Amino acid sequence: MNITAREANIQHLKPNTEYIFRIRAYNSYGPSVAFAESRITTDRDVDVPSPAINVRAIPMSPDSILVQWDPPRYPKGTIVKYLIIYYEVGANGEHRVESPTLSYMLNGLEKYRDYSFRVVAYNENGEGMSTEEFVARTFSDRPDGPPQNFTLETASSTSIIVRWEPPALELQNGVITGYKIRYRKRERKGGSTQTTDGNRRLYALTDLKKDTEYEVRISALTVNGSGVVTPWHRATTYRDDLDESVVPPPPRKVRVTPHHDSIRVSWSAPPPESKILVRGYTLGYGKGVPDVYKITLDADEHVYTIKNLKPTSEYVITVRAFNNRGDGEIKYQTATTSKQTVPEQTTPMMPPVGLKAIVLSSTTVVLIWTDTSLGQNQIVMDNRYYTVRYKALPGNNNRKFRYSNSSDLNAHIDGLKPYTKYEFSVKVIKGRRQSTWSLSVINTTQEAKPGSNPRDLTPVGMEGKPTAVTLNWQPPSKPNGQITGYLVFYTTDMSKQDFDWVVEGVLGDELSKTISGLTVDTTYYFKVQARNNQGYGPVSNIIIYKTPKGDGTGGGVIHPQFKTDFTGEIPDTAGQPAIAMVTALPNGGLQSMDPHSGIPHARPGFPRTQYNMQYTTGPRVNAGDLPQPSPMKPQQSPYKKPTPPVASVPIKPRAAMPPIMSTPKAPDVILKPGKEDPDLQKSVSTEELTAEMANLDCLMKDLNAITQQDFEC
Repeated sequence: MNITAREANIQHLKPNTEYIFRIRAYNSYGPSVAFAESRITTDRDVDVPSPAINVRAIPMSPDSILVQWDPPRYPKGTIVKYLIIYYEVGANGEHRVESPTLSYMLNGLEKYRDYSFRVVAYNENGEGMSTEEFVARTFSDRPDGPPQNFTLETASSTSIIVRWEPPALELQNGVITGYKIRYRKRERKGGSTQTTDGNRRLYALTDLKKDTEYEVRISALTVNGSGVVTPWHRATTYRDDLDESVVPPPPRKVRVTPHHDSIRVSWSAPPPESKILVRGYTLGYGKGVPDVYKITLDADEHVYTIKNLKPTSEYVITVRAFNNRGDGEIKYQTATTSKQTVPEQTTPMMPPVGLKAIVLSSTTVVLIWTDTSLGQNQIVMDNRYYTVRYKALPGNNNRKFRYSNSSDLNAHIDGLKPYTKYEFSVKVIKGRRQSTWSLSVINTTQEAKPGSNPRDLTPVGMEGKPTAVTLNWQPPSKPNGQITGYLVFYTTDMSKQDFDWVVEGVLGDELSKTISGLTVDTTYYFKVQARNNQGYGPVSNIIIYKTPKGDGTGGGVIHPQFKTDFTGEIPDTAGQPAIAMVTALPNGGLQSMDPHSGIPHARPGFPRTQYNMQYTTGPRVNAGDLPQPSPMKPQQSPYKKPTPPVASVPIKPRAAMPPIMSTPKAPDVILKPGKEDPDLQKSVSTEELTAEMANLDCLMKDLNAITQQDFEC
């Protein structure tokens, strides 16, 4: 042991044992000439146990050893535990484990390795004397590694030479007793196997097919079996047996590609029709003269890069093939290395600052920024450019960024999603230099009309109310903004234009609407349309629903296969009852057949939308009557001139009309002799109906004027 003090404490010595200590001094010139020697005998320790006896180690597996022993002859008290100290022979460090019994199983050892053991007994007074060291080896196992440096060489038209080296020593797990070589035609099942002894490093596969590609792999063997195999290697036998009685012809197509400190050389094999065996190539080169340096390459190598050359220097390069007969004819090439370029500074640039994202539309954002390295004029005069990255929020870290390049201090980003929050950042790139990403800026694109229709429109009948139905739906998958309301369209005649359908308005984001006052035992067609601050989206699919009869029976959703024909009847379908239909007349009137006379009679319907009327329930409104919340105000682009506001034109006043009673939609009833229709008793007079129609006509003109920004009535 080495120390710098003038005393040392030596521990773990045996009691009543003589030790010899030698001390030598060292300085910067080396050790002293002689040792100082001292003999010391340790004291007799009568209170600790003597060594354990009959210690033995029994290998149990490739990674475990069982250690057993008998108690000390002189325990000198009560034995409380045993300490097993062991280490791998040749390795650094030792391990200690305790055992209260007379045996211990050591697990997790290395395969086929020697381990040294000793056992120490403990009593209530402390550590006793250690046993002598003894060595045991774990069992062998299959190799954990494949053979190394595995290569194939085609020797003739019917033979291939296999070469290899043993697996790494720490992976052999025992004595290598042999090698197993398996070979087959390419991508064929089955194959053949050859086994060699453990000392072989080369084997020739013979009796192969001519001009055939073979796959070969090899594994090492121990007494426990075969180990890990190498990947399949491939080699092709020659088409004909090649001649080696003459030197090979010169290589073909010798090409050189110079760089400032290297030259890449490539070539092709000699013509195959020569049928002369080539065992390798010799590549020579020198500055101004050939063959100052020579490199020997294998027969299957046809590319080599000569490195560590001097810039702007001319080199003479030679390539020749050789076999056992000698070197063949030489091919010459000259190449001049290029001038060495001074590497551009790779110090990072400062990132752009003042990044702003200005929203132009629902799909376009313009970005502007400042580059502090350009100075006050902020004009790009060199080859620098800028890369913008952006992605939609919210999103996880796995969402990929999209990128766009710009050669100026601004960039237009198109193809964005409406009403979506985006994160933007930019960096500058100049040659091999580039900056880090700038601070991110976030902005939201403008709204657009809904891009899809409401989904899953479902009518649900109301128990005890055959003239009412509740419609439920889901919002559009592409709202493109904040949904401000829905329009519910329904009619009894699907052939009508949209403006002839009855419309019910739903404000806000409600996803249901109850339609009441319907006619019993009648087929209705429903569809829903969403709107936001920018307008209306597409209309949903039409759902067909038949109201129940007066007694509450029948009715329900009619699937698309039950479509009416021109007579108003449903084709007969097995297992399905016939459903009576009604036909809508123009202006919403309904037509029904008198069962006694067989003559159709018509009743006038009511206008599609009612205005300025007294309602006891929620009013029916037109699409344009929905309240419009104030739209978002995104940043305005400095490149876009502001649009002047549209001047509103006052609406010409008209005389107030007397309030008109709200009457329910006309039910489809059949008059019976001797009875008066109760609904007819409630009908308004002809004069009131005429006044209502005049009021509706004026309001429809107002609606058209709003669309055309021309309020005239």
